[in-house]
Amino acid sequence: MTSTDELRRILDERGVEWKEHRHMMPGSMAIQRETLWGQPVDSTSGKPISHVYHYRATEMGDGRLFLEAQLIAPAQAIAATVGRGTCHDAAGKQMAFFACSACGATIERKHPRFCYGCGRKVVDE
Repeated sequence: MTSTDELRRILDERGVEWKEHRHMMPGSMAIQRETLWGQPVDSTSGKPISHVYHYRATEMGDGRLFLEAQLIAPAQAIAATVGRGTCHDAAGKQMAFFACSACGATIERKHPRFCYGCGRKVVDE
């Protein structure tokens, strides 16, 4: 499995929509694979802005990904470079929803693998 395949599998697991883009490397016959996600929405029309994405991952020749991110918060930059860490369900076992111990987001289902608010991995306490 390539780095691009793994990235796309993880995005799929988290319910993130992505788009594939392939193009020829200048001066060569190599095809570069890119994965684009995080399409912003126009504040006036409420529609996605075509051909614009916040994140782009390009697979390099050695198998690593070159990641570009635009318009991100400082916490997102840290998460992309050193990791997000973990959180746990602060709502308690008797509640029918999940409440993140780190960011406070609530989710109407129990036992998510990742918090939809902060992206941290949910661990049992």
